[in-house]
Amino acid sequence: MTKALMKPKGWLLKHLIQDSYHELQMRYENNDRDHESLTIESVEIKVSSVFNFFEKGGLYVLSGATPQDNRNHLTLMTIANIADNPLKRNMLIFLRKMDAQAWVMKLLSYASGIPMGKMRTGAFACEDWRSLAQTTGDLSQLGVMLYEGEYILNGFVDYCRAQSQDGDDFDVVVIDGLTPQETNDLNDGGEVHQSLSALAKDLQVSIVASSPTYTGKKKPMLERLF
Repeated sequence: MTKALMKPKGWLLKHLIQDSYHELQMRYENNDRDHESLTIESVEIKVSSVFNFFEKGGLYVLSGATPQDNRNHLTLMTIANIADNPLKRNMLIFLRKMDAQAWVMKLLSYASGIPMGKMRTGAFACEDWRSLAQTTGDLSQLGVMLYEGEYILNGFVDYCRAQSQDGDDFDVVVIDGLTPQETNDLNDGGEVHQSLSALAKDLQVSIVASSPTYTGKKKPMLERLF
């Protein structure tokens, strides 16, 4: 049985948080305390765009830099909004390029202030555990769901509508990567544009996606398509 078949399509953040915390405990127990881990330089990335201004709904795309930069910027925006935004919003995240558990580890690292180097090795100090315990407790209360897999976009749109019909309403829907074909169709006003625009209108939700386009810009630019 493949990984995709073994996993449910939708993951509640609180369940992934619990799994991640147990994984970090195992890393800590298996960590060689006599081994001096390599120093990993951390770079502070400032996020100037938060989801507060997506109050009217609509369809937004981050593009302009390299495809990886576009995805990374959207990932950081999403994580920062979940961890820092005092107005907690219900969020559905479609992960096409990243494993859900790896994404949650990034969220825990950002929210707790513990570098990813420590998260990978399990070399935690007592104060790290206090920070992780507080962070996991806070994040587990949020209305965030992750949908993982390289599924076609129409399948994800159907999933969004099904969740809404079941009473799970979201303020923001994040798509961490569009394909070149989907992007062309989006820009040309084709089926992808019509499908995502209709979803934003019908569910009164903001949809934010990253684009695989590259136009030589140093940083991704946010464009509102609807």
